[in-house]
Amino acid sequence: MPAFLAIKTAIRRFGLADHILAQRILNPRQRRRGTVIPRLLQDLRIVGLSSEGGIINTCHVTGSVTGRSHNVDGLTIKANAAGGLCGWNYYGKITNCQTTCEVSGEENVGGLCGESEFSDIEDCSATGAVAGVLHVGGLCGESYKGIIRFSFATGSVEGDTYVGGLCGVGGREISQCFTTGEVIGRYYVGGICGAGGGISQSYTTGTITGSEYVGGMCGLGGGIYQSYATGSVRGDFYIGGLCGQSQVNPINDSYASGDVTGVSRVGGLCGMSESIISRSYATGFISGSSNVGALVGLNYKTNNACFWDVETSGIIDWQTGQDDSDGMIGLSTEQMQTMEIFANAGWDFSHEDENPAVWMMLRPGEDYPRLEWQEIFAADIRGLYGVNIVDFVELAEHWNQSGCPMDCEDADINGDGGVGLVDLRYIADDWLLGL
Repeated sequence: MPAFLAIKTAIRRFGLADHILAQRILNPRQRRRGTVIPRLLQDLRIVGLSSEGGIINTCHVTGSVTGRSHNVDGLTIKANAAGGLCGWNYYGKITNCQTTCEVSGEENVGGLCGESEFSDIEDCSATGAVAGVLHVGGLCGESYKGIIRFSFATGSVEGDTYVGGLCGVGGREISQCFTTGEVIGRYYVGGICGAGGGISQSYTTGTITGSEYVGGMCGLGGGIYQSYATGSVRGDFYIGGLCGQSQVNPINDSYASGDVTGVSRVGGLCGMSESIISRSYATGFISGSSNVGALVGLNYKTNNACFWDVETSGIIDWQTGQDDSDGMIGLSTEQMQTMEIFANAGWDFSHEDENPAVWMMLRPGEDYPRLEWQEIFAADIRGLYGVNIVDFVELAEHWNQSGCPMDCEDADINGDGGVGLVDLRYIADDWLLGL
């Protein structure tokens, strides 16, 4: 059934008035190679109703859904292969769609799409809570050989097996995505995906809790590039700040700052690693009983220029009872905040060559290296990559001063020569951003 007819049928099932039909929500007249290309023409808000599979149950072959920044709001979806927008997307593309609904089901459950096969999702978001059993994700339950780009999910996600803040099972690529919600599961649980790889320039900030194969980015996987996780990670076996277990594909230029707690095979970056890890670091407190490592709990590869903070992690040696080895080096907090140490180890802070830098350090001696692509906020006075109480204190210390910038450091946010109400407004607008 064409997607627009599926929506029309679903709306009639909802019992809405006949004049609110699919043609008012979609434009089915645009065709490409004989295939109907449905497009959302307006925000769609449905309250107190439910559907099987989502607003669009099947988007397949060459079809695509372009939301044009319209929302699907207020709908509660309950089904298998359930998504806030579509239950199943096959060889299709979903772009510029946002959902705010709660979604629950059993298998292949996502805030936007339940199951996406050989399909792309771009510039999409989901903000509602998602709950299921198998293949559960904040945006997509399963992305089979698919691509997810420029998208995010902020709702809590809860399931049993293959549970992720963005997708339960990842596809070929996840790039420039983020999640902020809490993720809870049992097996294969991660802030981005329960299992998967090909993750680049992405981040997650929520707390991750599971039993086995639990990670800040992915429970089981590999191939993580220029990404980071800041939330705490808790579980029993194979628990890591980035990956519960990393397989084959490398981890490059990434970091984890959350505390990691487990029983066995517990690490600041990976609980167990079969990948080569390069130019990455961890700063969270690490706790476990056996095979506990500041960076990797159980390591099978020789790594390259990786560091951890011996003061914040509680671990002096890379693995309890062993010396520094395999390219993993413990440093003091002061050393971890010294750019030259990282630059001398081959980390790229340079803007002089044709390629952009990978890392930056705005305030050496006060914070750790951050990735060059991370957003810098106007109200981040202290340059610590987020707007919080330390920036407010800096503003207060220079309140009503003039003669800036010499006498006000960076507290004159708007550059008018003084520190006052306009600068305070910047703090309010950016409050807690970047944290």
